[in-house]
Amino acid sequence: MSFGASVKKRATAAAVLLLGLPVVSQAVLDGPVQASVPSPTIEVESGGQPIGTVSAGDVVSVKSTQASPAGTDGQRFESVWAPGTGTIDLASIDAPEGFELEYRTGTATWSATVPTPTSSITGIRAIGGVTASAYAGGVQTWQTASPGALVSGAPAFQGSSGGDGWDVFFNDDASKVFNIWHHNASAINIDCHLAVDGTSCYSGLNGSGGTVFQASGYLTGGKSSAGRWNNKLYSFTVRTSDAAVGFYCVDVTGSANPTPCSTPFIQLGTGGSTSWQYISEVVQVGSKIYGFDLQNDVLMCLDAT
Repeated sequence: MSFGASVKKRATAAAVLLLGLPVVSQAVLDGPVQASVPSPTIEVESGGQPIGTVSAGDVVSVKSTQASPAGTDGQRFESVWAPGTGTIDLASIDAPEGFELEYRTGTATWSATVPTPTSSITGIRAIGGVTASAYAGGVQTWQTASPGALVSGAPAFQGSSGGDGWDVFFNDDASKVFNIWHHNASAINIDCHLAVDGTSCYSGLNGSGGTVFQASGYLTGGKSSAGRWNNKLYSFTVRTSDAAVGFYCVDVTGSANPTPCSTPFIQLGTGGSTSWQYISEVVQVGSKIYGFDLQNDVLMCLDAT
């Protein structure tokens, strides 16, 4: 494990502009250390090369590294310098996942709030706990822990509210299960059920029974599905009024009924077929969502960011 920051945003390094006095960095292990665990290390570099002496105006990178004993322990990574002798690039701070940052002013005062002005900062540290495996042969794994509750889902439930659903997909926290009625030449119907008990997510909508979101004037393919990004669903479709090809976006944030996004239809092509047989399923890789227009043999990509 290591901690720090970098002017160039190099991983696990800390950049400090020195005015002629030394920087002190340490990694402190709050729990007992086994003999097989390597001791904490510190690396100080300038321009990517180790240095022994620093001069006024030098920008150096400071990296603190600490292995963990097997089991759970608390750790603190800390870099400090004398008041008035250095500054740090806050935007490039890199700390272990799940650790909290604190900043020092003067020679003793630490706070989680970034001091104003930032030139008054005289130190930075990351504090947290980890659960680690045994350290052997230079290899160790570790993990951070956060509070949460396990919610059991319904073992089985009816997945459609009247239409012919196809694939299943989820919102960001997987609390809702969606399907889109497939091979529909007149509308996109998005059905939703709560994962915990299978009940319909919504009511009072314009779809069948008032529980299904409906966007008329678009078609769905034989393997209808959707990509998901930031609690927005993107269905690959053709607008039937002009055969434009693209993605229809629906916002499913929170518990409110779904709504069309600010730009509901994102057009990526023209001359599509108004037959459902020429629209492919959706494939997603990261934020990029793909659909294939079989009418024109064109692969289309939407970056949902």
